[in-house]
Amino acid sequence: MIDVKTPLLSLALRHAKAYLACFTVTYVTASVSQSMNIMHMLQGIGIRLPLGTRLQVIGHDLVGLTFWADMPLSYGECLLIGFAIALPIASLICRWVPALRTMIFAAAGATSVATILYLIDLSFFYDMTLLEGTRGILGYGLQLLAGALGGVVYAISAPEPKTQ
Repeated sequence: MIDVKTPLLSLALRHAKAYLACFTVTYVTASVSQSMNIMHMLQGIGIRLPLGTRLQVIGHDLVGLTFWADMPLSYGECLLIGFAIALPIASLICRWVPALRTMIFAAAGATSVATILYLIDLSFFYDMTLLEGTRGILGYGLQLLAGALGGVVYAISAPEPKTQ
């Protein structure tokens, strides 16, 4: 059995829990807002969606929000990779500016999501938006807000570095 009282392992586990909390909050918020935004657009053109259908769409997106059938990575997997890059960089920045810790992690989460959306859209032709719920400023802004919210969760959940 692993002894979680080892300081380094304990610290790693606390960071892992914070990372998973950050991902979960971001993914659920982004997925639900993406689903709701699409259903709002459909409602705008006169399509009525009963509550059962709305819940089914949200559940479907929570289980496997993907960009395209042939896309090798899902949105969730892209978020995991993006956060694995953004959060350690934000942690390094926080060492120099600890007073702005929450804001730095929020910016890292939003930047990670923005970069993912940009790179995914860049990899296809015809100015196509693969995540339909990000069309327009509202949908795009909600995705960035989901990333920022995840960053705040990480800032709250992750252990603060010891000051010297």
